[in-house]
Formats: sequence, structure tokens, C-alpha cells
Amino acid sequence: MTINEYIGSRIRELREKKGLSIRSAAAEIGMNWSTLHNYEDGRRSIPLDALNRIARYYNASAGEILSDTLDLMNKDELEDA
Repeated sequence: MTINEYIGSRIRELREKKGLSIRSAAAEIGMNWSTLHNYEDGRRSIPLDALNRIARYYNASAGEILSDTLDLMNKDELEDA
């Protein structure tokens, strides 16, 4: 997985925990649903300002999302070893 895919999977996890569709989450965050979809799928790099907006919406920080992402990456590396 790429770093974008790891970050996207963490963002998707936060959205799904709230029980939201991608369209409703994107509308509440203030971005196009296809943009959020591309971030969640790891097809687009997420700019820091967008990551901050998403994080605030989910009552998290960009640092928490990135830290969780690094934890996932390290876990996968250990499993692959």
C-alpha cells in the first residue's frame, strides 16, 4: 500500500464509524464527494489544509490521523516480515 492509501483507509474508517455516506460526510466537510472518495481510495495526495478540515470534522487532529497511519504501516511491515 502507498502512504496515500494508508491515510485514505484511516479517513474512511473514521467516516464509517460515524455511519456516514461519503456524500453526506463530504457535504458536511465542505468538499466535493468525489474528492473525498479519491482521498479515501488513495488516488490523490491529500493537501494538509484538506487533511486538517477532515480531521476537525471527525474531532481528531491531522497528527492523530498521520500517527495512526504510521502505526498501520508498521503493523503491515511486521506482518510481511
